[in-house]
Amino acid sequence: REFEGSTIREYLREAYRTISQSFGFYPRNKIPVLFYDRDEFETLYGKLPHWLAAMYDGKIRLPVYTGDRTPADLKAFIYHELAHAFVLSLSEMKCPVWLNEGMAQYFENQVRPIQMRGLELAVQNQSLIHMDELLFKEFYKVPSHDMVTLYYLEVFSLTAEMINRFGMYKMKLLLAELGKGKPLFEAFEKVFGRTFKDFSGDWQRDLERRYKT
Repeated sequence: REFEGSTIREYLREAYRTISQSFGFYPRNKIPVLFYDRDEFETLYGKLPHWLAAMYDGKIRLPVYTGDRTPADLKAFIYHELAHAFVLSLSEMKCPVWLNEGMAQYFENQVRPIQMRGLELAVQNQSLIHMDELLFKEFYKVPSHDMVTLYYLEVFSLTAEMINRFGMYKMKLLLAELGKGKPLFEAFEKVFGRTFKDFSGDWQRDLERRYKT
C-alpha cells in the first residue's frame, strides 16, 4: 500500500510553509520531489547506506509505500529532506555535512520528536564522538549503525543548541557566510561573536550536567 497523494501534498505544503517561514527565505528554484514505490525505492536503497530512509541529492527522493511506516514517519521524512534543500540553497551548497544534518533533524524533531536516550548513554559512558570526528569525518563512512545513530544525535543536539541560543535569523546569516566560502570557524565567530571552540565546550559541559548520573 502507498500513502494517499493528497496526504503527501498536504505534508509537503505544510513543511515548505513551516521551513520557509522559519528562515524567512524562499528558494529561487523549484524543488523536485520524486515518489518511489517499494520496488523502485529498494532498487535505489540497495545503493545507499542502510540507515537512509529517504534522501535529498538536488531532488527529494521519497518512499511513499506504507509497510511499517506511519503517517508521522512520512511527515518526518518530508520535513527532514526539505530542510536539506533549504539549507543547501542558503549556503550555496557549502554547508558542512554535520550542520546540514543537524538542521534537517531540527525540523524533523518538530513533527516527530527525536529520542535522545542514545546520547544520554554516550555521555554517561564517556563514549561521545570526538568533536574533530563529528565535524570533519564523512558520516557515510561511519562503520556501524550505532555510531551513525550517535552521530545524528550529537549533531542534532549541537545544532539545536545553536538555534536555541542564537536564533534562526543568525543561523541563516551563518549559512550565508558559508555560502560566500568562509571557513566554518571564521563564519561562526563573525556571526555569533564568539569562537566555535568556546561554544562547543559549553555545549559539552551542558550535556554532562544534564545526563550524567
